[in-house]
Amino acid sequence: MLKKIFKITGWEVMRNLRNKQFIVGIFLTPVLILIFGGLPNFIERFDSPVERTFYYQNQSQVELDWSEDMLENTVLIESENSQEQLQSRAESADADGYFIIDQEFFKTGNINLNVFSLSATNHGGLANLLTEELQNYKLATHDLSEEVIQEVTMPANLQVVSLQEDETAMGSRVITAVIFGGGLFFLLITSGSMLLQSALQEKKEKMSEIILSSISSEQLMAGKIIGHFILGMIQIGVWFGIGIPLADYFFDLPLLEAFLNPALPLIAVFALLGYLVFAALFVGIGATMEDLQSATNAQSMVFMLPVLPILVIGPVFNNPGGMLSRIVTYFPLTAPVISIVRIAIGEISTVEIIITLAILLITTILFTLAAAKIFRIGMLMYGKSASFKEIIHWLRYS
Repeated sequence: MLKKIFKITGWEVMRNLRNKQFIVGIFLTPVLILIFGGLPNFIERFDSPVERTFYYQNQSQVELDWSEDMLENTVLIESENSQEQLQSRAESADADGYFIIDQEFFKTGNINLNVFSLSATNHGGLANLLTEELQNYKLATHDLSEEVIQEVTMPANLQVVSLQEDETAMGSRVITAVIFGGGLFFLLITSGSMLLQSALQEKKEKMSEIILSSISSEQLMAGKIIGHFILGMIQIGVWFGIGIPLADYFFDLPLLEAFLNPALPLIAVFALLGYLVFAALFVGIGATMEDLQSATNAQSMVFMLPVLPILVIGPVFNNPGGMLSRIVTYFPLTAPVISIVRIAIGEISTVEIIITLAILLITTILFTLAAAKIFRIGMLMYGKSASFKEIIHWLRYS
């Protein structure tokens, strides 16, 4: 039995490795991801920041004592022109705008920044500079000394110190969660798609009748799932091999540290069970379809199932121990990715791990048995795609 399964596995692997489209896709996908993800960051390294210039006029009776060091890429030029001439002066000097400081500003705090372009609204800390000047004026009117003013306006310097691990370790855990959670997601999408295409192609070419005359449908399905798992791991290996050095160069991310996580064996178990659950779904559904165009809406929804964890990944990251995180950890279709994320960042209990593993193991067995029934009948059915009602009938009576 195992010999036949391994033959199917080897045939599936070699058939795809000889396919030029598959080989090109392996190398092209990570390059495209890094180009679209890293190109803006790469361009920004060579792009000098835009310097803003604003003219201003002090019509108040307050002597301004501000430090332009607070400004970022912004230059202030005081003008002696009249208020009527200030706008034309700023415009002729190709400045970004102008503002007038009057006595009303020190009473209400309101001031107009007149700009010639909406892009000039990024004024590099000008509001903070004016706020400090306003606060200093109001404190000075109460006859406070310079030392007292500095003491009163001293900002709080909040530094976050983890009691569990240093910042580098925390960052490494998050990177681990992203790499392996995202890796499983892409593995499900790519391998699931290939499984579906493989079943459709064999039905279209009527190869399934010849193959099933010498081996059982369960052996054929097992060989396909294992073969495409190996192909998926080859893809992931190539992507990591290309992506890790480039991501380290473009984004300065220590991705190699993610592979030193002590929870890596447990993460691998969840990834394997998650793959088997979805692989059984895809190969079973693929056997019921005549072609991609004739797929019903109910069957098409299957391709959205691997996306479910992505919809809740934000709340899980924000509150890994919350109620939502626990619910999606126990749901079989979201459990693999969510469990990997929670294990990687260290926010899951041993009891939750045991329960989730049991749920995934039972789900994997049930899905595989159900998929085997669907696969056995579906691969020999031609002329139309099976309806949802027919699939239920196969599961109940076959």
